[in-house]
Amino acid sequence: MKLLKNLLRAFKKIKVFLTLCFSVLLFSCGGGGGNTSAPSPNPQTSNLSFSWEVVSPESQGLSATKVSAAMNFAMEDGRYTQAAIIIKNGKIVAEQYRGIQTNEVNALVNHPQTAWTADSLNTIYGARDTNSLVSSWSVAKSITSILFGIAQGQGYFSGSLDTTAATYLTEWANDSKNTITIKNLLDMRSGLVPKCYSDLGGWVECDATTISGGGGFVSSNNQLNECINNRTMAATGQTHSWYQSGLFNYDEGDWVYQNCDTQILGEIFFRAVGQDIKTFADTHLFSKIGITSDSAQWWRDNTTGGQANGNYLTYCCLDMTARDFARFGKLYINKGMWGDLEILDSSFVELATKPVFERSPYYGYGWW
Repeated sequence: MKLLKNLLRAFKKIKVFLTLCFSVLLFSCGGGGGNTSAPSPNPQTSNLSFSWEVVSPESQGLSATKVSAAMNFAMEDGRYTQAAIIIKNGKIVAEQYRGIQTNEVNALVNHPQTAWTADSLNTIYGARDTNSLVSSWSVAKSITSILFGIAQGQGYFSGSLDTTAATYLTEWANDSKNTITIKNLLDMRSGLVPKCYSDLGGWVECDATTISGGGGFVSSNNQLNECINNRTMAATGQTHSWYQSGLFNYDEGDWVYQNCDTQILGEIFFRAVGQDIKTFADTHLFSKIGITSDSAQWWRDNTTGGQANGNYLTYCCLDMTARDFARFGKLYINKGMWGDLEILDSSFVELATKPVFERSPYYGYGWW
């Protein structure tokens, strides 16, 4: 965990590309208790014999030249790409893997905030293949969303994501945060001040620079407590440096992409469902679509106790193979179905992926 956290720090101010083309039509960009009275789902099993078929681009009506150009672009030195896959009609038409490249090594070694060496980077991030784990970064937000959709379908959250977060976060029950809904958090419209963390300055209100990528706090040992307990509702009708670089007034309900909102969702899930989100995912999502619990590694913070001796980082950092990530694209392309097994209600998929102007900039339910 410490090693992975150091890498994420190193990448914080460097543009990183993780190119995973889930399909040509679908893509996505970090205490127990509570009410656990929900109907038990019917036991179901999925056909786990599915495996990706690799075919030529031409067989699916694509230009081999253009597909090759796209893959070359994805794999350029300086893009930090670990893996790239292009899928059409449920079949892989292009797939490529690589380790860290020369310019990328030099950029990290020479970055003033890291202590990486060329040898350590090449050792850890050397050659890659279909069995190598890659990190989701913020695509984990979309997978967190899927799990909320599955749990909602099982009757949790009173069957509605319009349930207030304070139903489970009793810390919010008696203040101005008690009207924030689960959906507000999924949509990044909580109205809460975004928080950031650094080893030197601790937790502070984000500014125009540190809010980039949702606000960083991966180096904090406890990445949940501050997000729940020490954020206030943002003042409306005035400017804030973290909102539109301070160029426009912030109004309640405006969209602000911040990691804390999704990190809180992990704790709401834990309290509402009675399981941490990874345990639930292993049973009700990953195993159903052919991803083993060992191959799906979800980062936790370093706090003692928490959801599973550490709080799961629901806003980021779920590691699995590129082909396994592509399974989520297949799931959504098929409106929540995996073969003849319904994993997720199609209405939830529609709501998550439907472009709605008032959700501008086209973000909602943890999906772009």
